Amino acid sequence: MSVSFMSPIDPDFIESLRCTAPIHEIPVDVLAYVGDAVYNLHCVMLSIGDGRKDVSKANRVASLWKSAKGQDQFLYFLLDRLTEEERTVVKRGRNSKGAKKRGNDASYRNSTGFETLIGYLFLAKRETRLREILDVLTRFFSEPALTP
Repeated sequence: MSVSFMSPIDPDFIESLRCTAPIHEIPVDVLAYVGDAVYNLHCVMLSIGDGRKDVSKANRVASLWKSAKGQDQFLYFLLDRLTEEERTVVKRGRNSKGAKKRGNDASYRNSTGFETLIGYLFLAKRETRLREILDVLTRFFSEPALTP
């Protein structure tokens, strides 16, 4: 049995990871799961800056951004900038089984809605829109009051 390895630098790497099902057939909890991974990587990369940062300091910053409270704050800031379709995706995420596992914790449900949106944009191959949202996030969290 042969196993092929594809470098993460290879442009086809990300494409090889894509789901092949139509986006409307992918369960909401899968969208949130993928969105969580994409968002976490983005936050980690932001927190390390040019790469010469102490890991514990970078982790403290990234943890703030990745927390349910941080995602909830950002989603609230972002809502007016979303299209109707994107708001519908967020709403589906808020109402998903995964979001309800913590009961009525509004921050957790909103963060799941936000992760669902990120996963949706990623899997729908809407890289330009995903980049726009992540760029707004970068500016939002660069405010001194939001950085520990």
